[in-house]
Amino acid sequence: MGLISGKIVTSGIVSNVTLTGKNNWNLTYNNNTGAFIIYKAVGTMEEEIMDIQYTVGSEGKTGSVTISEIKTTKFTSTDYISERLENITKLVTKKELTGISITTPPTKVKYIQGENFNKAGMVVTATYNDGNSQNVTNSCTILDGNGLTKNKTSVTIEYTEDGITKQAIQTIQVTEKLEIDVGDLNIKEENNIKYINDILPGTKINNVTGQIETTGTVKIYKGETQITDKNAKIGTGMKIVIEGEENQKQEYIVVVKGDLTGDGEMDDIDLLKLARYKAGLDTNLNGAYLMASDLYARDNEYASDIDLLKFVRILVGLDNF
Repeated sequence: MGLISGKIVTSGIVSNVTLTGKNNWNLTYNNNTGAFIIYKAVGTMEEEIMDIQYTVGSEGKTGSVTISEIKTTKFTSTDYISERLENITKLVTKKELTGISITTPPTKVKYIQGENFNKAGMVVTATYNDGNSQNVTNSCTILDGNGLTKNKTSVTIEYTEDGITKQAIQTIQVTEKLEIDVGDLNIKEENNIKYINDILPGTKINNVTGQIETTGTVKIYKGETQITDKNAKIGTGMKIVIEGEENQKQEYIVVVKGDLTGDGEMDDIDLLKLARYKAGLDTNLNGAYLMASDLYARDNEYASDIDLLKFVRILVGLDNF
């Protein structure tokens, strides 16, 4: 009989594949048995295939299966059998990676400049030429996900299998990092709160905020009220807020030397408040207002006797800062 051939790959990773011939004769490769079997199509052919002989190519490489002999219960005519198998056209090929896709995006897609890409929550699915797919997330490489730069819009996900590499793109948003330079202003931190201290009484707001260079915006508040008059005096307890994109924020509490009441001045009222505090008659002196009593710029030493004495000497003109 004539030889009927079709390309195959004799590899253990070949899935069950069916080659369809004329009049629905089927040539099937069974991955479990490693054999080719011809089945009749029920309802269209009466004869039952009894035997098939074939040869194959080298293991793991593209070869051919050559049908050399077929026996049926009714017919042995080679022409008859050849006619029914001559339309086997579908190729049996080795399972190969054809692409990857991000089927579930990562939880985090918004970043601040300098952060690293976080793949948590992301699912990457690989697809193959046999129609199958699988999750390969843990085997993927992030090519450009470290130290994300401002305005970067995507990262590349890469996966390699059996020498075949495929890529997918994950879109992201990278916002400029909030940068702050306070110049010569003195910054002090206590209990995770940052203070700008050692400001002299009578200093205007713009003399303080003007020293701050930042990629964000600078606002100043007294309580919950924003102060827009930059020529107003800056007072103890005021809050300087610097805001960037994506909720980036840094806050500083203002401390003006000798200003225990928050009006930006050092006067008799402040002296009286300090004296009452030291005498135990006024306990409402804390935080930035207590820090304002330190006229010697010492660490964590507030409302001492020498502060009270210096307070008096400054007010009567016998001393200065």
